Amino acid sequence: MPDSTVIRGARKASARAYAAEFLSGGGEMGRRMRAIDWAHTPLGALEHWPTSLRTVMRILLTARQPMLLFWGERLVMLYNDAAKGVLSARHPHALGHPLSVAWHEVHALFGERIEEARRGGEGGYDEAVALPIEGAPDGAARFAISYSPIPGDDGKPGGLLCVLNETASMHEAVIGLASELDPDALLGKVTEAARRLTKARFGAFERTCKSKDPVRIEDVARDSGYGRHTPPEGIPPGETVRSYLAVPVTSRSGEILGGLFFGHPEPGMFDERAERNARAIAAHAATAIDNAKLFALARGEIEQRSRAEIELATTRDELAVQVTSLTSLHQMATRLAAVEDIGTALQAILETAVAVCASSFGSINLYDPDAEALVIKAHVGFDDEALAKVRILRPGRDPGSCARSFETGRRVSVSDTETDPCFEGIRDFARHLGIRSVHSMPIVTRGGDPVGVLSVHFKEPRMPTTSQMQLVEVCARHAADAIENHRSREALRESEKLYRAIGESTNYGVWVCDERGRSVYVSESFLKLIGLTQGSYAKSIWSLIEDPEEAERVRGQWKRMVAEGRDWDAQVTVKTAAGGTRAILSRGVAIRDANGRISGWAGMNLDVDRLKRVENELRELDQRKDEFLATLAHELRNPLAPIRNGLEIMRLGRGNAGMVEQARTMMERQLHQMIRLVDDLLDVSRVSRGKIELRREAIDLRTALSNAVETAKPAIDQNAQTLVIDVDESAITVDGDLTRLSQIFANLLNNAAKYTERGGRIEMSAKLAEGVAVVRVKDNGIGIPPAMLERVFDIFTQVDRSLEKARGGLGIGLSIARRLVEMHGGTIMAESAGVGMGSEFVVRLPAVARLESDAAHAAPSRSETGHRRRVLVADDNLDSASSLSLMLQMMGNDVRVANDGLEALAVAESFHPDAIFLDIGMPGLNGYEVCRKLRDNGAAAGAMVVALTGWGQQEDRRRSQEFGFDHHLVKPVEPSVLEALLRGLTPKPPLGV
Repeated sequence: MPDSTVIRGARKASARAYAAEFLSGGGEMGRRMRAIDWAHTPLGALEHWPTSLRTVMRILLTARQPMLLFWGERLVMLYNDAAKGVLSARHPHALGHPLSVAWHEVHALFGERIEEARRGGEGGYDEAVALPIEGAPDGAARFAISYSPIPGDDGKPGGLLCVLNETASMHEAVIGLASELDPDALLGKVTEAARRLTKARFGAFERTCKSKDPVRIEDVARDSGYGRHTPPEGIPPGETVRSYLAVPVTSRSGEILGGLFFGHPEPGMFDERAERNARAIAAHAATAIDNAKLFALARGEIEQRSRAEIELATTRDELAVQVTSLTSLHQMATRLAAVEDIGTALQAILETAVAVCASSFGSINLYDPDAEALVIKAHVGFDDEALAKVRILRPGRDPGSCARSFETGRRVSVSDTETDPCFEGIRDFARHLGIRSVHSMPIVTRGGDPVGVLSVHFKEPRMPTTSQMQLVEVCARHAADAIENHRSREALRESEKLYRAIGESTNYGVWVCDERGRSVYVSESFLKLIGLTQGSYAKSIWSLIEDPEEAERVRGQWKRMVAEGRDWDAQVTVKTAAGGTRAILSRGVAIRDANGRISGWAGMNLDVDRLKRVENELRELDQRKDEFLATLAHELRNPLAPIRNGLEIMRLGRGNAGMVEQARTMMERQLHQMIRLVDDLLDVSRVSRGKIELRREAIDLRTALSNAVETAKPAIDQNAQTLVIDVDESAITVDGDLTRLSQIFANLLNNAAKYTERGGRIEMSAKLAEGVAVVRVKDNGIGIPPAMLERVFDIFTQVDRSLEKARGGLGIGLSIARRLVEMHGGTIMAESAGVGMGSEFVVRLPAVARLESDAAHAAPSRSETGHRRRVLVADDNLDSASSLSLMLQMMGNDVRVANDGLEALAVAESFHPDAIFLDIGMPGLNGYEVCRKLRDNGAAAGAMVVALTGWGQQEDRRRSQEFGFDHHLVKPVEPSVLEALLRGLTPKPPLGV
C-alpha cells in the first residue's frame, strides 16, 4: 500500500494545479483562493466545483468593479480585490465563510433579498443601498447593486453575483457638497469626496492652480514633466508619490477657483475612470462654491444692515425669503444629482427660480437650430392659450425680453412692459396675462455656447434685486449644466447604438476577448449566422470547427497569440446549428493600455463562405479549361495527321487514280471535321458574349430537323447506328432562325452518335403539344450519371474523358445548343436513368400559327453569254492565293492573282474583273482600303467584291459592309459557296470586244 502521506500530497498538488487553471491571476484574492484547502469548506474540493461556478470565478477575479459572490444555500462568500474596501476589517476572514458568519449585519438586513434573488432566477437592481461599513461616515456607505443569479450545472439555483456600482458614492458626494454652505468646510468635503472616488491615498484642495487641464501621471519616476506641477500636500511621513492626478476647479466664467491634487505611493493607480470622477466632483464643487459665495454674500448683506432695519418687520420678511431661497437652491441641486430626464430637470430648475424670485410666471426656452427659433421646454403659470403664442420665438425678429436676451447674449430686465420698447407689439398679450415686468437670463454652456433663455415674470412693475438676479443666474448655470449632461449622455447612447448597429448590421462577427483570450462578446448578427447564443459560443468556440485536426491546430495558434501578444489571422470552416458549414475568416488585434500591457483582443469573424464557393467553382472551371485545351490540341491533331498522310499518298500514287481519289475523299472528310471544330469555337465565343443575332422568320421546324439529319448522317452511318425519325406530318411552325435551329438539332444528333456504341439506336421525334413544339433526341448509349444531368450543358464539360473511352469533340456543343434554345425562348433538358441506360434530350420551343407567305421568287439569272468570268484573287499568302486561283480556273473562270493591295489596284485597272476576292490583312494597303479605292475610281464598276478572310466576328462583317464589300466569307470556303456566288454573275465581254 502506498504511504497515505504521499497520497495526500499528490491530491494537494493536483488540487493546486486544478486551481491554477481557473483561479489564475486575480491579484491578492486569486493568490488567497489558490492557497485555501477548499475540501474543508462548504463549497468542497475545487475539482468538484460546478462549471458555472468556475466560469463566474474567472469573471469575478479579473473585474475592476467591486463584486461579491454568494454560493449555495449557506451563501458562502467569495469576492475580488476591488471589494476588499467594501468589506473593510472583515477582509480577509470573510473569504469562504457563510454570509451569516462573515458579515452578519448585511445578512440580517439583506439576507432574505439575496436568497430571494438567488432562488428566483431573475436579476434585479437596487439604487442607493446603504451597506454597514466600518470607518464610513455614519457607519454606512451607499451603493447601486445589480443582482445576477448563477444556476448550477443541474439547472437548480446555484449562487448570486452582486456588482457594486460607484454611482451611489458619487450621488452621496454630490449631496454632501450641495448641503454645505460654509466655504472652508466645503473644501474639506470636496477633497474627501474626490479622494474616495478616485481611490487616492492622500490629496488636498489648493486655492490656486495654474493648469487649466487635468494632469494624470502614471509614474512620476519616469515622467519628466512632474516637476512642472505642484505636488500634493499632506503626504504622510516616509511616503513618496508615484501616481499623480490634478484637476482644476473652474467657475462658469472661466476663473480658476482652485484645484484638486491627489497622490498614491504605487504607480498606475489613476485611470480614466478616476479622472472622470475627479472632474465630476470638480464641476459640482465649482457650483457648490458659487452657492457658498452667494450665501456668504447674502449673509454679509444681512450683517451690514443696521440694527434698526433688522428690527423692521419687512426686513425680517426679506431675510426669511433669502434664507428660504438659498435652501431651495440647495434642495434643487440635490434633486438634480439624481435626475437624468432633461425635461424634469429643466422644470425643477424653473420652479426653483420662480419660487426664489417670488414671481408669477416663468419659462425656459431652448434654441432649435433647425427651426432657427427658441422653443419653450419648461413653463410655470402659462395656460394652453398663452403657450400657443409663446411656444416658438425667433431671435432678431420677435419682440420680448426672451428673444432679445438670446440675441444679445446678455441679461435683459424689463421694469414695466407698458413703457419698455422691447414689448412693442405684444403689450396687449402681456396685459391679458397680467405681466408687468420680466427678467431674462441667457443659458450659456461652460464652453461659451448660448443654448437658451431662462425668464421669470412678475405681475407688478419692478426691477429685480441684486440677490434675485444672482439667484436667476445660478439657476441658469444649473440649466446649462443639465443640458450639457443630457447631451453627453445622449451622445454616449448614440455612440453605443452606432457601435452596436455596425456590429449587428452585417454578417461580420465583431468579437472581444479578455487579456487571457477568453470570449467576452460576439455580435448577435454573427451568432444568428451560425445559430448559437452568447453563452454557447463562449463554451464551444473550438468545437465549432468542423475538422478535429484543424481545430487542434487553430487552438494552438490561438494559445501562441495570447502568450506572445501577436495579431490573430486564421481561416476556418465552422459548423452551424442547422447542420451545415460556413467558411470564416477570423482576424483581430491586441488592445494595449497606456503602459503597453495587453488588456484584451478585438476583431471580426468575416463570413467568406460564398467567396470560398466561388473560388472552388473558379478552380474547377480552370481545371475544365485546361482539360479543354488539351482536348482541343488532341482534336486538331487527329485530322491533321490523315491530311498530312493523304498529301503523301497523292504524291506517291499519281498513276493510281483510285488511290488518289480515296486519299482526296479522306482529306476532305478530315478538313470538314477541322472546320466544324473551329466553327464550334467561334460559336461558343459569340454566344458567351451575346454577339449572335437571330434572323427570325416563320419556318417549318421539319426543315430544320431535315437539315440536322443531313449534317449528322455521316457520323451516324460511320458508326453503323440506326436512326429512327418520328415527325408530325403536318407543319410545325416556329418563329426562329433556320440555320441556328438546324445547328441545335445537329449538335444533339452528333452528341447521341458520339456517346452511343457502334450499332446502337438513335431516335428523333417532333410533336406539337398545346402550342409548344417538343423535339426529343434519344439514344441507348452510355447514359449520364445523375450528378451530371445539369452540368452536361456547362462549357468544356464531357461526361467521360477517360483515354480508353475518348469519343472526340470539345465538350461545347451542348452548351451552344442550350444558349441558342434559350435565345429562341425555349428550354432544353437532359434525362437519363443512369450510366449505361442511354440518355434523352428534350427541346421545347414556342410554336406560332402557320403563316401563309408568298412564294419566294428568285431573281432570274442572267442569260448565259458563253464568256468566261474574269476573277481577281488578292492575298499575301501565296499558297492560299495560288490554291484558290487553281480551283477557280478549274471551275472555268479567267483568274488573275495579286499578292498585296497596291498590286491588286493595278491589276484591277487593266483586267476589269467580274468578281474580286480580297484578303483583309494585306501589306501596303489592307483589303478595306483596296475596296474603297476600287469603288471610288470605278475600277470595280459592276464587279462583285468579296472579303475572304479569317476574321468572322459580327464587328468584322459590319466593317466590311461599311467599306463597300458585297459579301464576307470566312476561310476556308466551301467550293459550292464560291460556285453559287459566281453563278449569278453575267460575264463581261472579253477585253477589246
